Amino acid sequence: MFSIGGRVLTSHRSSLAPELIEALLCLGDWLPDLSLSDSGSCITRLKAIVDQDIELSTDERNALEIGIQMEQDLKRFVQGISSGLRRNAFTDAVGSGDGGMHLQLLPATHGDGVPLSFILQERGFFFAGTSERGFYFARTSEEHRHIDMGKAEDRISNLPDSLLHHILSFVETKIVARTSVLSHRWKYIWICIPNLEIECDVKNTDRFMNFVDGTLNRHSLSNCIQKLCLKSCFHLPESHVISCISNVVKKNNLKELSLFLFQKKPLCIPQSVFNCASLVSLELRIYPHIHFPDDITFPRLKRLRLRDLKLNNDCWNDKLFINSPILEELYLDSCAFLVPSFCIAISTLKILKINDANGMQHCALNIHAPSLLSLFYNGPVAKEYVLSSFVSLMEAVVQVPGTLGESSTNEALSQIFRALAHVKCLTVNVPPSEEDNLLTNLPTYHNLKHLKVTGVPHDSDVRVIALLKVTPSLESLVIEKKAYFRLTTVDNQGNEDDGWTSLDRGCLFQHLKTFCFIPLSWGPREISCVKVILRNAKALQSFTIYSHSSGWPLTEIEQQRPMVRIKSFQRASESCSFKFCS
Repeated sequence: MFSIGGRVLTSHRSSLAPELIEALLCLGDWLPDLSLSDSGSCITRLKAIVDQDIELSTDERNALEIGIQMEQDLKRFVQGISSGLRRNAFTDAVGSGDGGMHLQLLPATHGDGVPLSFILQERGFFFAGTSERGFYFARTSEEHRHIDMGKAEDRISNLPDSLLHHILSFVETKIVARTSVLSHRWKYIWICIPNLEIECDVKNTDRFMNFVDGTLNRHSLSNCIQKLCLKSCFHLPESHVISCISNVVKKNNLKELSLFLFQKKPLCIPQSVFNCASLVSLELRIYPHIHFPDDITFPRLKRLRLRDLKLNNDCWNDKLFINSPILEELYLDSCAFLVPSFCIAISTLKILKINDANGMQHCALNIHAPSLLSLFYNGPVAKEYVLSSFVSLMEAVVQVPGTLGESSTNEALSQIFRALAHVKCLTVNVPPSEEDNLLTNLPTYHNLKHLKVTGVPHDSDVRVIALLKVTPSLESLVIEKKAYFRLTTVDNQGNEDDGWTSLDRGCLFQHLKTFCFIPLSWGPREISCVKVILRNAKALQSFTIYSHSSGWPLTEIEQQRPMVRIKSFQRASESCSFKFCS
């Protein structure tokens, strides 16, 4: 909300809900008719509007109803002041010892109060702040009672341009443009903001492109554009788009560029974009795909995000990575890997996220990133992995959907786990497999402190046990089970051992402090898991059981049954607390 007509927002009330803004603006027009001798005039007219068969939107009708309630409360308050009532004049106002008054104006259903200094000033009061009893209105000294509110200080408009530009940079450009009608001060503020976010949400693309041209032409005088985000879910004229992007890149010190376009045919991004020396962040989501030029140079690029792109031999150019010498963040979202081998060799890379990697099962993935701190991989297992040792890795997430079957696929997945030997925080999804020896030849994860294993098959814990055997430094552990369609014949009932007793070694779980368990049901395997951990975790502080999200809500008695039994198990830590969460 902006200050208009001299009504200054105080430090106590820096913002208002949208419906209250609308109600207050309408109330400003109704106040001149506010007469104590004719207390029902405005209310009668407002009620008449609501009661008439006028076609109003829900928001308009709610605003009118709020206005009616506000005017009723205002009248009662003003009448209370004019008649000299100081205490218990009515339920909404409570007098104070210094002659001031506390006011709670709106019903609780509206969720907010309203500052009324611009109304109460003529009655000898001004809004002084809030207290536990509501909004406080103090008595105004004689010399301040007749201040012209139109001449009051406009604190927002008096802010420096640089701060106003920063505030407006968080708002969509077409909304920022509307601020030009607030006052003469705001008329040209918006044409100098450094960040432009322009989105086409209408089918009239010609009108949209005219708006884009007009906006860029106004900004061309200052050459101040640092960030451009262009979005459209409709086809835009290719030549027009290329011209706009080229002009922005050439005439400005552009640092961030985001393009989300849906075209009828592949788009050729201007060469100037791929040679932009000032670009720090680049995000591309263009349908059906784009052609990367042969000449690519990004000397300052630190963040690159590619979404929904087809990476094939015809359009992909691996120089995008080679000629980005200081790239730190790489995001590949829903990309189709249509090349036999995809190489990511970036010595400065710190964050790598590969999400929904389509076609990866036919591609060999080569990653060389010695400075990598965070790795996220979600997609099918690649044909082959060639991975460097990530010695600085802090966190990793590996999620493989579906099921595993072929021995070559299982071996490829094991290659990922062997490359994560130095990770400190690991989240892994363990899908079912026809082979229980899915995770073999694993290194010892001496640095691993936090482990979360999800998607554990309800009928086999072999792979979880294999991971726990090589994680001697764990401090927190989360195990979540999942039901799958059976792939092979297995022991339906399970057995008491199932490999868990092999973890009864003094060196395991020594540092474990928190354990969260999300079972589907309570069977021999689940009981055996809990027993082993409680027997060996000497430093365990909290043990939490969550009811599975796919199960029925449990009653309080059903929740207590497993907890009562678990508390009777042998425990190495007497200070451990137990909790059940549904």
